[in-house]
Amino acid sequence: MAQIENVVAVKQANNDEIGPIDGMTVLAGNDDVFLRCLETGGAGGITVASNVVGNEMKAVYDAATAGEMGRAAELDAEIRPVYDAMGLDTNPIPVKAACEMLGLIDSARMRLPMVEADESVRAGVRKALEARGLLTASAA
Repeated sequence: MAQIENVVAVKQANNDEIGPIDGMTVLAGNDDVFLRCLETGGAGGITVASNVVGNEMKAVYDAATAGEMGRAAELDAEIRPVYDAMGLDTNPIPVKAACEMLGLIDSARMRLPMVEADESVRAGVRKALEARGLLTASAA
């Protein structure tokens, strides 16, 4: 793909193949490898969790690109439960539930064949948001 004019980057969503690609800018396609992508010279990510913890993911990016890999790893570890929660069901089901809980959208309704998050997924998302201090236990 690097030989194709105007193709300059790739969203790498195969976690086993995260790493540099000659002639291409690499972007993490999965939340859980965002930091690993940065560690191997990647330029960032196209991620789900960034819709919920975007500022925190930017802090990971800023630390990593400043060469503060220990700090980046600490920050990444702190938000990893949110990454995990976004994987509790098929995307975009958990992130829409999270956005609704946070008041970013009015409804997590979906069009078929997608369906809203069931109560177990909502509970997992809620727990991760509460743990980050983004949602109080009495909300959503």
